[in-house]
Amino acid sequence: MMAQHFQLDDSMQIVDLKGGQFFPYYNLKCISVLGEGHDGTVVLASSTGGLVAVKTFQRSQSSPGRTRRFLAEVNAMRSLSHPNLVQCYQAAMCDDYFAFSMPYYPGGDLTTVLSGHHQMDTATILRRMIEVSFAVEYLHERCFAHLDIKLENVFLDGAGHAHLGDLGLLKHVTTESRTLLARDLGVRCLRARRDVLAVGVQSKTGVNVDYKARMRAATGLRMSLRSALDQMLEPDPAQRPTASKVLELFFMASVV
Repeated sequence: MMAQHFQLDDSMQIVDLKGGQFFPYYNLKCISVLGEGHDGTVVLASSTGGLVAVKTFQRSQSSPGRTRRFLAEVNAMRSLSHPNLVQCYQAAMCDDYFAFSMPYYPGGDLTTVLSGHHQMDTATILRRMIEVSFAVEYLHERCFAHLDIKLENVFLDGAGHAHLGDLGLLKHVTTESRTLLARDLGVRCLRARRDVLAVGVQSKTGVNVDYKARMRAATGLRMSLRSALDQMLEPDPAQRPTASKVLELFFMASVV
């Protein structure tokens, strides 16, 4: 079987397997299912180089949005490169499904961490906030909005470092919108209390009450960290700090 390639744009290339299958073509062996969602299934697979995660999307004429999301996510992962963003290894279109491989993060996502009732000390909270904020700053500097920052999309490697994934909703904004974007830092997810910044406070306090009340009750958190979180939760997006400013606030909180 001869695989064919087609160019989607200058930043990426996807293989059209023309009747072939993703796993045997890339010499991958499926081990287990890591998770299932609305858009696809993620499985753990072994390769000659170690373990990888493979995300698959079923192809359907009735779901053109799924095709667009697959192409958008792979395009973003191929065109953007940052230590705290999930990268793409291989991508292909098969007759019945799309698939791409990416790094396997043995630490799981932050939802899994919290569901296991793990406690995070202040230093760990700050480190993960800083790492995700680095990724967000990188995106914002290139006029991209992630628009889906939440616990399920932040993955931890074996050393506990955070990596932001699921770029299917990534949106490129015009230059005129850049100022607002820089101040946004994932406004949807911040206000939905599902972003990685909220995770640290939830794990620290373990109190199922209003977010602001939990934050004030977290006596183990430094005043500077509570101040940074307050600024990021400002109801008016235009008044929130930029991603770069957030990094400054977090670094200050880590040393004060």
